[in-house]
Formats: sequence, C-alpha cells, structure tokens
Amino acid sequence: MIFIRKIIVSGYLLIALLLLAISYIIMHRNANCIKRYKKETTDLIG
Repeated sequence: MIFIRKIIVSGYLLIALLLLAISYIIMHRNANCIKRYKKETTDLIG
C-alpha cells in the first residue's frame, strides 16, 4: 500500500516538473520573439 502511494506521489511530481519545464520553454520563446520584434521596430523607427 505504501509502495503504491509512493508511485502516485512521484507521478504527480513528475507531471508538475514536466508542466514547469514546458511553461519555461514557452515563456523563453515568447521573450525571444518580443526581443526580436523590439529590435525590428527600433530599426524601422530609426
């Protein structure tokens, strides 16, 4: 019974870490896009 509980808890932990990693990747990509657009707009404006 304790063994099954450990598997469930570790599964929840794994899912949480996966979601954290995915959200970090998405935010990092968005930050790079924003940086690139900022550079392009400053180049256009002068």
